[in-house]
Amino acid sequence: MISQLTKPTLVTFTGERMGTRVTVSALIAALEKALIWLRGRDPNATVDWDVVKIRIDNRLRLTFSSTEDISAIPNRLHMLHELEKKRKPKLSPRLTEEDIDGTQELASMIGEDFVSMKISSPGAPTVKLTPTLVERVEEIAQVARGVYYEWGTMRGYMDQVTIGERKCTFRIRNQLTNDDIGCSFPLEELNAVKAALPARVEVYGRIKMNRSDKPTSIDVEKFRILPENLRPFNEEPPVNITDGMDSGDFVEGIRSAS
Repeated sequence: MISQLTKPTLVTFTGERMGTRVTVSALIAALEKALIWLRGRDPNATVDWDVVKIRIDNRLRLTFSSTEDISAIPNRLHMLHELEKKRKPKLSPRLTEEDIDGTQELASMIGEDFVSMKISSPGAPTVKLTPTLVERVEEIAQVARGVYYEWGTMRGYMDQVTIGERKCTFRIRNQLTNDDIGCSFPLEELNAVKAALPARVEVYGRIKMNRSDKPTSIDVEKFRILPENLRPFNEEPPVNITDGMDSGDFVEGIRSAS
């Protein structure tokens, strides 16, 4: 008996470039985000993809192929296509966390390295990541993940400034969780942000929280550089109050004195 060969699934990501060149970092970022869209963030994912074509002209085209049965890809494109339409669907598609995460990752490149991004696959509708589509995916994400916003301040060390056409971002490290928090800020503040690197800063603005009550990003309205002598608690040197005495004996001595 001759086994039937599985027809490969092809997926192409087409990004219209912001400028006249594609940097190595932009190409690597596009490959990484495309793979997140295809297979999620699980390092042990069983579905593998081959890069079959990379074309660079006024657009960057990345074509991936897999011989495994991947019904999730055309289903995802059909659901995103419904969200892309001018009229909002009465019932929102049931996007998975991987659908949401992957689409948001691709959309994050728009305005930075690319003007627009399209996803296409034979037998499925081509999807363009329009602002309307991205906004509707974000709405579904908030319901699915229990995302909410609050106003407040955060402190951390600044790192990695990214410059986009519409917005710029930098990162700070959360002192309590050790997580990196994305901070978006207006382009006119770019020089002040560059001058502050790599200082420890306090930022104020609209904080995006996940359902675990952890901050994931912040729209910065103002920030200030913190003085060097204002260090986080976990960086302060320990205070010696027992003068080398065993802590138990020290406490007992205090009790006896009273």
